[in-house]
Amino acid sequence: MGAVATALLISLAMTGAMAGAGTDIIDHATVTATKNGNVWHVTPTPEGRELGSSAWSYDPTGEMELHGIPATDTMVNQLRCHALFVPDKTEWQLEEARPTRTMSGEMSSGCNP
Repeated sequence: MGAVATALLISLAMTGAMAGAGTDIIDHATVTATKNGNVWHVTPTPEGRELGSSAWSYDPTGEMELHGIPATDTMVNQLRCHALFVPDKTEWQLEEARPTRTMSGEMSSGCNP
């Protein structure tokens, strides 16, 4: 592999790793207590709706905590799934009581397993 091709691959890898860095994807969130636990109703920012495939590598934990949303594995995966597959929903519902699943598990269950 030539130097130019290597540099291009490194650049692409860094771009993917940094996708979403410094981007706010949560406009606001409210919480509803249910008999099964809390449900966070997240309204994404326009940038959150446009995150697309960058959601795979985006780390939302700091922003979730800033909005009072527990950044557990299940909540992070639900948020990423919504950003990837249903970005145009009015709000993204993140359900605290849902089991932790892989991203493929989240996808197969429609983001809320």
